[in-house]
Amino acid sequence: MFPFLNKTKNRPFKDINNLEIHPRRDWNTFIKIFFVLIVLMIIFNLYLFSQINREEIFQISEDNITKGKTIDRKNLEEILNYFDKKDQKFNEILKSNFDQITPSNEFPIQ
Repeated sequence: MFPFLNKTKNRPFKDINNLEIHPRRDWNTFIKIFFVLIVLMIIFNLYLFSQINREEIFQISEDNITKGKTIDRKNLEEILNYFDKKDQKFNEILKSNFDQITPSNEFPIQ
């Protein structure tokens, strides 16, 4: 009636010392375990999705939310001015000519 049951009776696990390499058996076992894990993960993900969708898990209550500080405008303006000065100095350096002699331009190629 079930031909696969006859095949399972002839497994080499009867004797622990008779463990031979059977790639087909090993791959079948690996694939079965893989698919069982996939099904379990799908079931868990569906459960988690339903819990989140009904807002029964990972809720944030109003009591747990802390009021954040606002940014100090004076401090922010000081920081912006600092970076504006750096940007101006960088642009000045880019526009200026380099008068220093470096090893790369000391001896021009003829």
